[in-house]
Amino acid sequence: YVFSSSELLQKEPAITEIIEKGFKTYSKLFDGKPRDTLDIEYSDFTLQIKKSPYPGGEADPKVISLNFFDYTLFGYANWETTLLHELIHLWNGESFKYKNGKEYWFSEGFSDFYAYQTATKFGIISPENALSISTLQIGYYTSSSALGKMSIREAGKDDKTKIENYFLVYNGGWVVAMLLDVDIRTKTKNKKSLDDLMKWMYKNFKQTEKHYNMHDIVEGLKITTGLDYQSFFLNYIDGTTTMPISNYFDIGKASWDLKFNTESKTKHSYLYKSLGIE
Repeated sequence: YVFSSSELLQKEPAITEIIEKGFKTYSKLFDGKPRDTLDIEYSDFTLQIKKSPYPGGEADPKVISLNFFDYTLFGYANWETTLLHELIHLWNGESFKYKNGKEYWFSEGFSDFYAYQTATKFGIISPENALSISTLQIGYYTSSSALGKMSIREAGKDDKTKIENYFLVYNGGWVVAMLLDVDIRTKTKNKKSLDDLMKWMYKNFKQTEKHYNMHDIVEGLKITTGLDYQSFFLNYIDGTTTMPISNYFDIGKASWDLKFNTESKTKHSYLYKSLGIE
């Protein structure tokens, strides 16, 4: 650890708990430790923590930097979820990597999806808040000014457009991950999930040898789940059509049933699992 102040040093136990539990969870998700597929020993890394009015972080092969902030950003993000997001980049970003910025939606959006799923499993986020957070993700995506004018892929093609269209790229990618996970679980009766794709990506795209693009993800989904999502990707990710979210689940009803109508909770079991609600 490299702490910028003695005040932050007091957060070390909480940070260590998240790092250790997150590392174990993500190692199981990808079926391997960071960069294992690259035949590179990964025995240690440095965590740099500084207090900042601006949230954020960065993940490099041997360093994670975290801007520590003690408030909630955008109605859902806190330092714990930011740390979990940066931690998963040791796999999705450092172990396997996209060909160019057009796949930022996958690298960033899917990492966010798994960070919040993991935070819910850890009890950092309550089941009720997990559902509320998912509505915020959908809301930011559907209210993006670029929606319908620019594809999610085009919006992330470089650092400038990625920031200008932050909610289309990050939140849009998050929504893509949730829709796919729920749909895969539904069509396979929970025998398969998005986890199968993530394992496949980790094993088949070594960062030092071969980088992936959207078509590789479509192929990976077909190989790992037996489902063809080519039209989904062409319409909603490479195209400008808005994802028909209500075709996949009803978050309002799922939230109501979770709180007031428990006998109907089984109707939403795949959505709950996708969000980390056990």
